[in-house]
Amino acid sequence: MKLVIINDMLWGGGRERRIVQLIAGLNRISDIEITLILLDDRIDYPEVHDLRVDIIKIKRNGNRDFSVFQKIHGFLKKIRPDLVNPWSYMSTFYVAPVAKMLGIPCIGAFVVDAKAPNPLTVNWLGMKIGFWGCQQIVGNSIAGHEAYGTPKNKRIVIYNGFDEKRLARIGANPSSEGDQTVRIAMIGRLDRQKDYRTYLDSLSILRSRGVDFQAFVAGQGDQIDVLKEYAEQTCGGQVKFMGFIRDIDNFISSIDIGVLCTDPKYHAEGISNSLL
Repeated sequence: MKLVIINDMLWGGGRERRIVQLIAGLNRISDIEITLILLDDRIDYPEVHDLRVDIIKIKRNGNRDFSVFQKIHGFLKKIRPDLVNPWSYMSTFYVAPVAKMLGIPCIGAFVVDAKAPNPLTVNWLGMKIGFWGCQQIVGNSIAGHEAYGTPKNKRIVIYNGFDEKRLARIGANPSSEGDQTVRIAMIGRLDRQKDYRTYLDSLSILRSRGVDFQAFVAGQGDQIDVLKEYAEQTCGGQVKFMGFIRDIDNFISSIDIGVLCTDPKYHAEGISNSLL
């Protein structure tokens, strides 16, 4: 069987981690030729290079680069996959019409939260094209399908999983015995969809009450400079920005409290990888 998976990039996010874990799982259980098409050079999960997968990078000049249609058409026509599997709005926008034209089944996997994109945006258009062009659409929560309005005859729910083999690689907890300092962390990308301001405001309250704590922000994104400035204003020097942490399991094992704040004006969680 030939499978083509397509996504914008493999940056440090939950969607991208799931793609890598899907490929690893398929490597273990099935004889499938897998091709991963990326629309950007960025790969934050280098372990994908250790898997049995061909990686094709298609360069684009923004979301309005219509030459991507031609490039994807030529590639799919050449290898004739049995199935294509887009994971993002833009990859669905590009690949679903081409797959339909070539008669290749398409399973979308873009329902990864529980808040549909705003109407008449590029993401909204990608979603609508997915509804039209995909035979079935995988979501990681029932709430996600309900929020998106996915056609009921195309809905599949596969909850996010956890590879228990990751637990075996966790070392000893670095926290010293008897240390009363509470270690708190919020893990997620640094954008408006994750409500770091509420997290920082909460830490400020703890600080005003004299609670002994260490606080961490684990993730990367376009809000990092704004959030660092806000953290300095609200919490002094008690918040450490860790950036993208590749060995996230050992980091999680070292903290006492994990936090995930989400502003419903911008986002709604489906099944959160960081909570799992």
